Amino acid sequence: MPPLISICIPTFQRADQLAPTLARVAAIISDAGWQQRVEICVSDNASADDTPEVIAAFQPAGVAVKKFRQRENVGFSRNLQTVSRMAEGEYLLFQGDDDALASGACATLERALAERPALALFPTLPDQPMDGDWAARKDERWLTDGREIARVLGIFHLTFLGNFAVRRVDYLAHDEEGFCNSLYPHVAVLFRILARERAWWVPEAIFEFEEQFKSWNQPLLTAVDLTRVYADELLAPGGDRVFARALYDRTVRSIPRAFLNRKLGRPDQPGNKYQSLALANLLATYRCSRKHQLIAAAYWLAGTALPVAALRALLGEKPRKVEF
Repeated sequence: MPPLISICIPTFQRADQLAPTLARVAAIISDAGWQQRVEICVSDNASADDTPEVIAAFQPAGVAVKKFRQRENVGFSRNLQTVSRMAEGEYLLFQGDDDALASGACATLERALAERPALALFPTLPDQPMDGDWAARKDERWLTDGREIARVLGIFHLTFLGNFAVRRVDYLAHDEEGFCNSLYPHVAVLFRILARERAWWVPEAIFEFEEQFKSWNQPLLTAVDLTRVYADELLAPGGDRVFARALYDRTVRSIPRAFLNRKLGRPDQPGNKYQSLALANLLATYRCSRKHQLIAAAYWLAGTALPVAALRALLGEKPRKVEF
């Protein structure tokens, strides 16, 4: 009999964080008596540190563990795809290699999955509204589609891997190869599922964060990536212009930062609709609002013409280093 949950951990170059993460997962599973209900799948994206040794040493008593190492760095999205395809559980629970599973996660998952939803959703933090409609998410409830999830939980909610558990057969059925070009392939897959299924919301976080991370919100690594996923999966073919304008208001401001990232050595990918800063792609991404197309064009001109120092001064940002 397959396990209820496959905990899927894509990892890269974080041996010092992965070791305590794995130890905590094993301890929580053991304390809950879930050894037979969970499997742990770990895929190493060709790390050059001690990650292979950490994974090899991980042998928790009574828990099935699957391990894989990429021959070369295939990027975050393909490594995520690899670890999802290793799994055999009824549900997939993705976990970052530095994310701490909450001590009560098994009980929360038990309650959430009792409804047997295609998709179960959880908060990043129990007390941080960020965007969305906080009043509408205080109780367990069904959310009917991607637009309602964006309205209630916020447009960035699905980007965090720890905010959902998804039925494996549904996830794999909609996991298209082209989505691997995005840094948010799982968001596109979930939108495909939500076109046919509802999601069950449980307002209890299954991961814990230190106090200093309570105001953390990962920036878009490219301005067009998540927006393009939304545009293609929720706004196509005709487009919901009211929803689009609200989405665009939140994301168009990231275009100058994307140009700064490119000029600091993190290039976009020409020809990749998710990670290209070509003007034609920006106009296609913001196609449901002429106003936002004009804003995107203005940002494109500024981002193309301004040097790094000027962009950094305007944005008030220091260079960031992000590894996957």
